[in-house]
Amino acid sequence: MMLSGHLYNTIMPWTMYGGMKESDLKAIYAYLKTVEPISNQVVKFSPPGE
Repeated sequence: MMLSGHLYNTIMPWTMYGGMKESDLKAIYAYLKTVEPISNQVVKFSPPGE
């Protein structure tokens, strides 16, 4: 993604997961369901220099 002449990664790396088999995606989903949620403050992204 280009923003103000800088190249940034997308929010989610969908290209990495887009070619996976459904069975692999189901395994990832099953694992994530076992992980306890945590409290996490998300800071708004600001491009360098802004």
